[in-house]
Amino acid sequence: MCEVKNETRSLLDVPSFHTEIVEKVIPQVKTIALKSGEPFVQKETYWLIDKLKEVNPNCEVRFTTNGQYSFNDKIKSELKKIKVEKITFSIDSIYKDTFEKVRAGGNLTKLLKTIEDVKTWIKEEGLSDQIELNANITLQKDNWKDIPETFKYLFDNKIAPHIIIVEKPEQFSLSSLTDAEFVEVMTYYLNLGPEYGKHLNKL
Repeated sequence: MCEVKNETRSLLDVPSFHTEIVEKVIPQVKTIALKSGEPFVQKETYWLIDKLKEVNPNCEVRFTTNGQYSFNDKIKSELKKIKVEKITFSIDSIYKDTFEKVRAGGNLTKLLKTIEDVKTWIKEEGLSDQIELNANITLQKDNWKDIPETFKYLFDNKIAPHIIIVEKPEQFSLSSLTDAEFVEVMTYYLNLGPEYGKHLNKL
């Protein structure tokens, strides 16, 4: 789930911007996180990959992805050019109906297939010690009861969960629950096993 902001932006002089980035920024950075929109379907991602290979091959790259694409040979060959440090999947529920309600237009089956393909690729390339797999879960009214099964899937697949508490739009936030409803949520979480605690302590 992503909050969309409507903003008017000034025009960017792309060629000069690219020159500045390549000459002054890319050689200096140690880590780059690509997490705006869907990086694997944006042509700018592959431009950046080529420039990193050219001027800063040791830079560690992190991706946040919704997994709504085929993890094909094109993507695999591009990722082999750089040092991938982390891939984070957006997975708000392991239940199809909830996931596709929270992620309008999303397809849980497609996401799970992408995760499996990424895991297979990492194993085949011998990158298990280099690439960390994580998952972002936007905790909200529609999915709070799904946490145990969603976490179980992530634990079973050696994917580290990360809770993001939805604050806006307020109607989706746990903060808009009544006191009695919020007590129900907290009681539910407190009764979960200790393996869940460290991931839910921000609540």
